[in-house]
Amino acid sequence: MDSAVNVDVEGGFLQKIGGFGIYQKILCVVVVGTINGLCALSLATQLFSLVTPDHWCWNSDVAALEEQLPLTRENTKKFSIPVVPTGHLPWTADASLLSFSQCQRYDGDLVGAYVSWVAAKKPASYIPVTPENEKYPVRGCDQGWIFNHTFHTLTSENNWVCNFKWKAYTLHTAFWLGASVGVCVCGHIANSCGRRISLIVGMLLCFLGGAATLLASGVLLLFISRFVVGLGHLTTSYLALLLVLEFCDEKYRVFPLFIMMMAHTTATLMSPWIAHVVTSWWWLTLVPTTLSATIFIMLTRVVPESPWWMFIKGDHENAVHLLQSIAKVNRKEPLYLNHKSLMECYNFWVGNHRNMKLCHLQSNCSSRNDLLKSENMHCYSCRKQFRIIKNILWVLCGLCYHGNYYTSLNLVTTALGRRSNPSDIFVSYWYAALMEIPIWILPFILQSHIKIYQVVLTVSLMCAAILSICYAILPTGYIILSLTLGLMTRFAVTVAYYTMVQRRWERINIFDKISTANTESPLVLAVAIVPGIVYMGEYYSQLPSLIFGIIASIAAVTSLFLPEYMVIFKEVYQYDSLQRLRIVLFRKHRRPFTSSAENQSEDAIHVASTVPYNPLESS
Repeated sequence: MDSAVNVDVEGGFLQKIGGFGIYQKILCVVVVGTINGLCALSLATQLFSLVTPDHWCWNSDVAALEEQLPLTRENTKKFSIPVVPTGHLPWTADASLLSFSQCQRYDGDLVGAYVSWVAAKKPASYIPVTPENEKYPVRGCDQGWIFNHTFHTLTSENNWVCNFKWKAYTLHTAFWLGASVGVCVCGHIANSCGRRISLIVGMLLCFLGGAATLLASGVLLLFISRFVVGLGHLTTSYLALLLVLEFCDEKYRVFPLFIMMMAHTTATLMSPWIAHVVTSWWWLTLVPTTLSATIFIMLTRVVPESPWWMFIKGDHENAVHLLQSIAKVNRKEPLYLNHKSLMECYNFWVGNHRNMKLCHLQSNCSSRNDLLKSENMHCYSCRKQFRIIKNILWVLCGLCYHGNYYTSLNLVTTALGRRSNPSDIFVSYWYAALMEIPIWILPFILQSHIKIYQVVLTVSLMCAAILSICYAILPTGYIILSLTLGLMTRFAVTVAYYTMVQRRWERINIFDKISTANTESPLVLAVAIVPGIVYMGEYYSQLPSLIFGIIASIAAVTSLFLPEYMVIFKEVYQYDSLQRLRIVLFRKHRRPFTSSAENQSEDAIHVASTVPYNPLESS
């Protein structure tokens, strides 16, 4: 005979079936590890495939001269390509530095130019004639370009340089616009059709978009294909973590976060080596496309649906059966559950979380500052005023974090003061990924230490702002200092980002609806402007780092307005005597759960720190 288990939802059911047993560990590695590793590899593929190697104009006359003499291409540039001023920032002294033009060449009798260059003892750069002499006019690269690369990119294959360099950044923007739409749509699919179905759909989109990229030709088709890849990119990462967290007891939720961070960093470290081996954007794109197809098949056969979603949709029998199966795999004592026990906990949560009538902010706090300094939670209605601040901070942290992935591609070239090439880009990306390894311990440091959340967030954002601005304004010639500032910026930005991630995901409410349209979609939509900021680096290489440093400083100031804790809620029930009121720890209460009317009248005060705010809940 089935008997209801008198325990609360997370403190009871999940502990009884094994808070983080064998089942959750396998699910964590298989789902969170593989999917987040794939997302990191997919992002690296996006970045590497659209980098712009150093290039200069090709000239048939110069090519013939190279064969006859012979001459190296580097020496040929010295008398056939004009030099142009370049600089890190518009107002720095570095703007007087000169480098070979990537979009112009000399025209005319270049044999005479070569003779003059040799007579001048082969200087590093040479102007064949004075500007008034039109014998050697300067013209654009009307015959094409020569690329100095060891890795064939989409940019070099399609000649997206000079007047066409905006096309590569358009594909970056398409990717993030697709991600913004994807997290919005798939959030609704997860609520209506289930977490598992939404995860499968997202992975299918990654595969279809990757396959379309391999077959597409032309900027329009590539735009559409990268948009489709973006539809499933962040969706699969978020839903994979959410699905696994719903199976884990609250005190073990740091482990899925740890696996997510470790998988993401590991795949990021591997991606430059994979690109170096395959030597082409096409083969590099084939790797995540093949993996997405494999993971798609795995999701359809292995990954279970969330039992809490099944319960909310009325599929009580399968929800109970899944919980019993998890307990069996985790070698726990058999549980005899029925839907009534789940319904009691669900009704208790809804009644005490949605029907707040009076809160500490309204009764005991005399000002907004009192609320900010309070060591308790505020109620559902009062915390709405902080939702805008939290979402703005989340967007700013996301801008800095994803923007740093773009700027970190040029760490080596910026330090050495030379044009970018794929080898330097791979080394820069790899060194930047190394800075994420020490951050793996962050979830365990922040676990159950809410007091230091805001301190860690504010300090890391302030450090990111200072380091990024110093890195941007640093003059050339300081190689070690430039690399150190760039790498430490990556470290600080990553700490801030994952602090926000843990704060938003560690203590989700498993009965809440997913509302990524209100939470994650604004973030990804804002990240869509990152390629536009990075595009400014085509003119002044350090301008994007300066902008992201300013954004980090704004985020640091914004973080000062977040409440460290939330305020005690009070529920006003129809009770006979105030003396009968007593504190009940909603999530961590030690007494058995009952849902009788008598106990509801006794449970008039609820400690807010036990009913955490869910960042994904619907408004």
